[in-house]
Amino acid sequence: MLRPLYRKAIRVSSGSTLWLPYAHGGTGIDMVNAAKAAGYEVWAMTPRMDAAPLTSLPRPDKVAILLGAEGPGLPEDLIAACTPVRIPMSEGFDSVNVATAGAVALAHLFAATA
Repeated sequence: MLRPLYRKAIRVSSGSTLWLPYAHGGTGIDMVNAAKAAGYEVWAMTPRMDAAPLTSLPRPDKVAILLGAEGPGLPEDLIAACTPVRIPMSEGFDSVNVATAGAVALAHLFAATA
């Protein structure tokens, strides 16, 4: 459940939840469509080999990143509605955990602006 205004979320984020935009309600597809309507490119992180390698994509001005649950990942309908993106890895590895995948994707996006 999304609870960005929960008091602990406000405290540990040093108040950034008060200015960070968020949406609540609807289905996953509804949220993807809302992000696209607001001008965001939506990336669905997946280990699938047919997904575009993270390093091959241009950095969009506005991007939303979807991360799935550990194990099952994102549902197919959400991946199909977005740009599927994977993190290239050495042979023998199929994926990294969701926190690491999110960190790698964000580091890639913001490295050029640092």
